[in-house]
Amino acid sequence: MQVDRLGGFVDGLQGSDLIGWIANHDRPERLEEVFCSSTTGTTVRFRTFIYRHDVAQVLSLNGKFGFAIPLNLIKHLGPCITVSNRYGDILNNGSFILPKLNTEPDSKWQGAYVFIHIQKTAGTSVRVALQQQFSQSEVALIYPGVTPGMSIPELISLPIRQRQNIRLLVGHMHFGAGRFLANTCRYIAFLRNPISRLRSHYWHHRIAGSKFRQDGREVPLSQVLNEVYSEEFDNLQTRYIAGVSTDSVPLGHVSLNEVELALFNIREYFAFVGTVETIDADFPALLHAIGKNGRLETFNRTPSELLNAEDEDFMAVDWPKVQETNKYDAILYSEVAKLRVCAKNLRRIAEPS
Repeated sequence: MQVDRLGGFVDGLQGSDLIGWIANHDRPERLEEVFCSSTTGTTVRFRTFIYRHDVAQVLSLNGKFGFAIPLNLIKHLGPCITVSNRYGDILNNGSFILPKLNTEPDSKWQGAYVFIHIQKTAGTSVRVALQQQFSQSEVALIYPGVTPGMSIPELISLPIRQRQNIRLLVGHMHFGAGRFLANTCRYIAFLRNPISRLRSHYWHHRIAGSKFRQDGREVPLSQVLNEVYSEEFDNLQTRYIAGVSTDSVPLGHVSLNEVELALFNIREYFAFVGTVETIDADFPALLHAIGKNGRLETFNRTPSELLNAEDEDFMAVDWPKVQETNKYDAILYSEVAKLRVCAKNLRRIAEPS
């Protein structure tokens, strides 16, 4: 039987969470387990799911090593607990005395918000601002293929109580991902004028040097847009809000049916939908709708000095064709721009129950 080399540390309390990390030196990609145990032997299991840049840098490993254990999920263990790895070894600083907790019930809504981060719709700025409103244990990031975030299968691998504690799920994902939280959820999204989003997304990939392949060969980014080789350039906003990936609706086959489904989802399941063009007014309205306070700062904006309208590949994009391909995003955007805030759901959230 293989025995992995594990290392970990309990940093201590941060707000209502017990913070720490555990890393697998042999399989750093693994979401490791930690076990909180009482003196009577009762144990509660959790998984790592937070990217810790400080730990990754020191260990020269890339993975999600951080954990944030909500005290309300371990308070029944009693005041004295230990935090161990899956082999039963207590982590460094892992013997802990819990503080006395507030036992009064929280009158606030205890469901989850799911922020669908559509690429190049000010999503990083909104994500950072929303994260600041919740504790670490209450936030989960879904960015498949990117270390700071999880994939949907990794989210599902978290123990059910840990998932139920999540109050904010954020990431590049289609509508419907909230069902994996095993909790009531309401969705949030910002949309953007489609052609502006597409141009911004083009430059994001161009500057990053992203590579695209079709039929086993590398193709230029202009061809990806012109020939619709990627979901990212095929009515992505409609796909995300409707909850339809290429598995159910192949590339080039988005229709008014998906627009209608997206609008239905907005009316029935969204706490808030806004637009990038009106974000200065919409973001404060979003915070009011979910009972939070804060402000929006700008992150991940493509520097204007790097944009070159005379770039050979950029000029090879058939923008009228791309606009026609993405006409369903334009229809959805037009309808959402009229609504911005889904009034029925806003009243339901803002009014005390």
